[in-house]
Amino acid sequence: MPRVGEAYRGQLLDAALAEREAFLDPSQWRKSQRGNWWRKWEGRVVTIFARYGGWRWCIAGSDDDLIPAQFSRQGYGSVEAAQAALAGVVVEVIV
Repeated sequence: MPRVGEAYRGQLLDAALAEREAFLDPSQWRKSQRGNWWRKWEGRVVTIFARYGGWRWCIAGSDDDLIPAQFSRQGYGSVEAAQAALAGVVVEVIV
């Protein structure tokens, strides 16, 4: 017999995985004139950019300045690795 809440946790996980897949969808990413990869996500611009021999990410602050910009603390070896790390930040999983 399944434990209480197990089915609900499964639904949450399925939804989070679908959201992560949508976030990483290559057709939604654009390359800027500076060579940075960016897209809009939930009303904010997220960017993958080259710095110090690796790739880092940034989540732009809100237009009303209530939410400050966020930057990755570490570099990643590829654009895809930086995107995957960023997906882990923007897609919340509470299970």
